[in-house]
Amino acid sequence: QIILMQGYMFPLSPEEKQPIFLFGPFPVSCPYHYHLPPKLIIEVSSTTPVSFSYDAINIKGTLELVPRDDEYNIFYRIKNAELVL
Repeated sequence: QIILMQGYMFPLSPEEKQPIFLFGPFPVSCPYHYHLPPKLIIEVSSTTPVSFSYDAINIKGTLELVPRDDEYNIFYRIKNAELVL
């Protein structure tokens, strides 16, 4: 299902533009660990890399449930995400 969400980025690489990042309801408070339970974190894969921002952003994409994820321990993923201004 395609959804539109507003939230905050947690970068997974040091680059300015992020093709894959974590997304949640609160701003980043620690650069090393996103202090949220897995049920509040979404892994986002964007079609065009998104510039990192400390401000809230809007993204649109296809939501899917993740049956098992050993890397980030997440339950949700948004694929083909696009930044919505």
